[in-house]
Amino acid sequence: MKHPLLYLFLISTLAVGSTHAQDTVDLFFLNQQFTTQSTFITGYNSNAGYYEGTPFFNSQWVKGSVITSAGNRLEHIEMKYEAFSQLLMVKHKGDSTYIHPQIVNGFSFDDNGKRFRFSNGHYDENLRIDRNKYLQVLAEGKWSLYKDVQKVFKEANFDPVFQTGNRYDNFTEQTRYLFVNPQGEWIALIPRRRSVERFFGDQSGKVRDFVRQNDLDYANDSHLAQLFEFVNTLD
Repeated sequence: MKHPLLYLFLISTLAVGSTHAQDTVDLFFLNQQFTTQSTFITGYNSNAGYYEGTPFFNSQWVKGSVITSAGNRLEHIEMKYEAFSQLLMVKHKGDSTYIHPQIVNGFSFDDNGKRFRFSNGHYDENLRIDRNKYLQVLAEGKWSLYKDVQKVFKEANFDPVFQTGNRYDNFTEQTRYLFVNPQGEWIALIPRRRSVERFFGDQSGKVRDFVRQNDLDYANDSHLAQLFEFVNTLD
């Protein structure tokens, strides 16, 4: 008589295991605190009725993973990153909404064959980086590199008399590179040879040789990430 009960127990256990991942996603959205302020919808007013550019970092929906503030990793989440308000927009069961950055500590996705990863929780008063701000992660380790990507909305300012200015409201992208040394000091640098080599101090000679040997371009994000990966292997 014990075998049928054991069989039923095993079947129910397997069923629970197969649905656990989906349940985790459903529970996350069920308990979610959605944001209604400082979003693309309420964050600007297009006086011209038309705008150029996009407030999104990635214009198309892509599937990726999300790291919640509780440390859970949710996979296969459809998302867009709205870099004007710096909020993550997600889709679940046909609905889409923005999520508070306090709820999602990081996310990653592939777009056009490239891998993108963003995280928050960083802080530097001088560079105006608060803990809710998402930064694109290019490299992390003893030496870290982040990219601050911000979409800026500009209203039309066309002057018909002098034929100057923009005819339409538009979104433009502003970026800056944030370098972090082993002491945890943050600095914003334009990625050029002299400034990058100076940043690495005693390792500048090895950095210069590595760049030359591998024909790296300081203005290329993937090349910069490769350089940081190399420096992080040094003693």
